[in-house]
Amino acid sequence: MVQILSDANILQASAQLGYSTNDKDTSIQMAYQSLWKKHNLTENSYDQNMRFYCDHPKLLDSVYEKVLSNLNRRKVELMGPKLLPGKGAK
Repeated sequence: MVQILSDANILQASAQLGYSTNDKDTSIQMAYQSLWKKHNLTENSYDQNMRFYCDHPKLLDSVYEKVLSNLNRRKVELMGPKLLPGKGAK
């Protein structure tokens, strides 16, 4: 679930920032279809998983802590060592 939510957060942020070449509604729907396919899900199974975690907030909180950690790691990988504490320009 951590990977799915990490990818979903990136997808949503990209859409909000306008990184789409198509009509927003069509593009975001196609992006979600691709996301579900990548993770071997259907829209229904994704929704069921989200309902489960929403019904179990402590589990959801634990998952989102890992999502944030995962997104931060990806950011460092993309931006390089300048984001690491004590590294970069002085």
